[in-house]
Amino acid sequence: MIRGFERTVALRYILPWNSGLSVGVIAGFSFLGIFLGVAVLIVVMSVMNGFRVELVSKIVGVNGHAIAMGFGGEMRDYQRVADDLAAVDHVERVVPFVEAQVGVTRPGGQGAFALVRGLAPGDLTKTALQPHMVTQGSLDDFGDDRIVLASTIAERLGAFAGDPVTLVLPKGRATPMGVAPRLKRFTVAAVVETGLFQFDETLLVMPLDTAQTFFRRGDTVSGITLFLDDANRIDRVAPDLRAVLGGERPVGALSTWRDINSNLVSALDLERKVMFLILTLIIVIAAFNIVTSLIILVKNKSADVAILRTMGARRGAILRIFMACGALVGVTGTLLGAGAGTLFAANIQAIQRGLERLTGAQLWDAEVRYLSEIPAVVQPLEVVGVVAVAFVISLVSTLPASLWATSIDPVKVLRYQ
Repeated sequence: MIRGFERTVALRYILPWNSGLSVGVIAGFSFLGIFLGVAVLIVVMSVMNGFRVELVSKIVGVNGHAIAMGFGGEMRDYQRVADDLAAVDHVERVVPFVEAQVGVTRPGGQGAFALVRGLAPGDLTKTALQPHMVTQGSLDDFGDDRIVLASTIAERLGAFAGDPVTLVLPKGRATPMGVAPRLKRFTVAAVVETGLFQFDETLLVMPLDTAQTFFRRGDTVSGITLFLDDANRIDRVAPDLRAVLGGERPVGALSTWRDINSNLVSALDLERKVMFLILTLIIVIAAFNIVTSLIILVKNKSADVAILRTMGARRGAILRIFMACGALVGVTGTLLGAGAGTLFAANIQAIQRGLERLTGAQLWDAEVRYLSEIPAVVQPLEVVGVVAVAFVISLVSTLPASLWATSIDPVKVLRYQ
């Protein structure tokens, strides 16, 4: 604990008009470096958190937090299985689906391959396909022979809402002339943009019963998509879900969103750790300025230290005085930087719009990045972690000069005074 007189001496030493111009300038740069380092670190980590949340939400929005696939791509008695899965804690909704690949053409237009998702009309908006994603048509028209196309595949086909398209299934019926492909005409009810290229390029959604008939699946589905109340709980809930699918008569296998996107999740986690490490170096560099300023301060105040020692001040008191000098710069810079970084990250969209109005330039192109605004999610525990790291670095940087101050010999210093 720092005593009253130690605090008073430390404040007198660190103030610019008492410490000297050189010490004041270096201490000012130290404060500015720690302030900017902490603020930038919080802003960057918050933006990366926002990107991670947005990206994961878009990916799991279509594929769900987990997928229960039937063995051989076929799940019987799926309604009972869906009810059993829905009864597991933290499972919010379950969506049976049929999945297959087909060719799709438009009269007079080009052809493309599509990934078909067969969903019940009532389950359509339980996935990521929400009304705000619709660029043409309406999701209310989905049903029977009316389908939903993703934006990129619709553009490739030259298809718009209300246009007819033909689905081609290569494995058709056998005829004396060989196997004839199965063809069926559908009408585009809506065109949607999910924001992820891998889905916008191939996704085609048709009614579940229509898909079962077209692909001759009978009363079966390919699997069941599961959505939890929190995506991060999937590791804890997965064993219970697998127990339901296993049982005495196993009906399928479970894949979580972490399993499906393991490479992406690992890359995002690694990127966050690397960015944290790199940006922490800014704080470390600023801490070197604290070391420099304290060394100069100790040199300038060596006579004062000697006098304090002759008046009865112990080495520990001298140590705490100069540690307090450096800690004042580091702690003040850290707290103000944390506040500024948090405020900036929390209002980054408003700042973006303000800068765009001020400069007249588009700083964020939604068509390129698929996100209308810069995402930012401030996590309180992460802010606390950044502040703690900056505190530790600031305090450690005060030790070299403070220990040197305690080694000053009053006799040698005052001999010629």
